[in-house]
Amino acid sequence: MARVGAVATPILEKAKTAKRESKTIEFKEMFDVESARDWVEIVKDIVALANSGGGAIIFGLKNNGNPSGYDATDLLTLDPAQITDKVAKYTGEQFSDFSTEEITRNGHKMAVFLVSPVAVPIIFNKEGSYETERREPKFAFRKGTVYFRHGAKSEPATTNDLRESVERELARIRVSWIGGIRKVVEAPKGSQIQIF
Repeated sequence: MARVGAVATPILEKAKTAKRESKTIEFKEMFDVESARDWVEIVKDIVALANSGGGAIIFGLKNNGNPSGYDATDLLTLDPAQITDKVAKYTGEQFSDFSTEEITRNGHKMAVFLVSPVAVPIIFNKEGSYETERREPKFAFRKGTVYFRHGAKSEPATTNDLRESVERELARIRVSWIGGIRKVVEAPKGSQIQIF
């Protein structure tokens, strides 16, 4: 199972209690691992959450936050490599910074995908489409698009989304650098520092 970084604990706790969808939380009533429609919609949401700073997809909740009755057993036993392969099919990226967790809400077992943030936004390099019940093609996303979360929706990126993504990565780098500087400043007297 893929492991998620520091984002896992707060997002998982939020997933256990969220009453509505948000920029970091997506509800899905169900997921059919054999459905092309379900896969492209999930890939879209995984990419949008990763691009937006991370989040969770909760399977087994209706849009109003009530349990749907979905049996998440198949999803909980799904090989994470299958999910990575589906994301790669549409993006060319081997994104595996997610985990699948089991939670219980109001006595109902549910599956949660915890998605970590990415440093550089993921772009779709292939369109994600499926056939509707009327046998008409429907597109979840198009080639060359970048998706972010806008409130409770996964939608094409805006200039502001890209700006926020760059600012988020710069803030992460600053924290990393400050941590390194702090180690040097707080090093015991007589320590030697090597720079590579």
